[in-house]
Amino acid sequence: MAVTELVGGQLSAIEGKDGWLFLKSFAATDVMSFYTNENSPPEAAINRQADVMERRHAWFAGRGIPLVSLVAPTIAWSIPRPCPRACA
Repeated sequence: MAVTELVGGQLSAIEGKDGWLFLKSFAATDVMSFYTNENSPPEAAINRQADVMERRHAWFAGRGIPLVSLVAPTIAWSIPRPCPRACA
């Protein structure tokens, strides 16, 4: 695996209340739909993310470096107050 495979894709953000920033899109994924569509994220997006995490773990393990991943809830679900109107 080349180091470039550990780098993410193009992303954009949207500003919410009080200057909070929220991920709007990442690569070809409309992240805002995750906040607004009860059927999101689609299983394909979850599988892609799991694959990325597995490859990262393997890359670091191959170099003897332990990697611990923590999946945290998005701020939009944890503290909805600062969310942009698009996800209210």
